[in-house]
Amino acid sequence: MTNNEPPGTIARMDKFFSAFGKIIFGIVIIGILAGGGYYFGSQFGAKPQDTTDLPIASLSPTASPKPTTSPKQIVTSGLGNIEGVNFPKYQIAVPAGWDINKEHSEVQSPLDVLTISKGGYKLKIFQAATGGAMCLYPGDPAFEGPSASFTAFVELSDAEGRLYRRSGSESLSKDGTRGFTLCHKSEYGWQQPSPFGHVSFTLPGTYDEGILEEMDGMIQSLKKL
Repeated sequence: MTNNEPPGTIARMDKFFSAFGKIIFGIVIIGILAGGGYYFGSQFGAKPQDTTDLPIASLSPTASPKPTTSPKQIVTSGLGNIEGVNFPKYQIAVPAGWDINKEHSEVQSPLDVLTISKGGYKLKIFQAATGGAMCLYPGDPAFEGPSASFTAFVELSDAEGRLYRRSGSESLSKDGTRGFTLCHKSEYGWQQPSPFGHVSFTLPGTYDEGILEEMDGMIQSLKKL
């Protein structure tokens, strides 16, 4: 067949269809890539999440671990039920950072005093030939005999199951410190001294609850030897 179109016209049409074909081919390739990307992304990629549906814990910072318990030193003290004094030898666990002072004598008037202190905090266990007294609390009937009245207390128990009340009041001592006495639950009621001797707590007027808990923990560790 004879082509009557001028040669210039044919050349221009060839260039148009060549360029148009390349554009169509490019569009097809982009479509394939976009579809493939969506498919693989939906199968293996991270999917967006609505954070309003997440549990609170996943949006909160990780909780800090609790501090470890400080190392403890086992301290022994006491008279050991020698003649005239009915107090045993004992052991007590003392946390690191506390100073330990012992006073012991078995000559004439037997005496054993263990003082555990840190700054203005002091725990003292005193053994000697002394008398005792009943511990009275709000609502208790009057007692005819040696007694001490307290308006507040915290109950504790030692390593062998004995019950105590760390007893005190809301008022401060004349020197501005705060004091507590350890009373022991006996068959006659609450009384002092404890089976380990007279136990006293001395603290600053404004004290740290954490340090008082360490002092309570020492009482809870008491054991007879």
